[in-house]
Amino acid sequence: MKIALAILLTLLAAALLWLADRGLLRAEERGWIYYRKKRGYPDRMGRAFSELHGMLEPGQRHVVEEMRREDSEKPGDGAPPA
Repeated sequence: MKIALAILLTLLAAALLWLADRGLLRAEERGWIYYRKKRGYPDRMGRAFSELHGMLEPGQRHVVEEMRREDSEKPGDGAPPA
């Protein structure tokens, strides 16, 4: 009896985790969050820390300027998202 209950609880927990994953993926598709498929927030944080690093170490400044140049060369810059 205890084994059957343990198996049932394990399956229930797996089902709940699967449903949570599906819900988070759906929220990501709608653009509400970044979850698994898209990279957003971590990349922005990296750029922010690069800016700070560029201010603190002038030798790092060329990296920040190159990142800005690459951003300005992206097509559709400034256009509203589709």
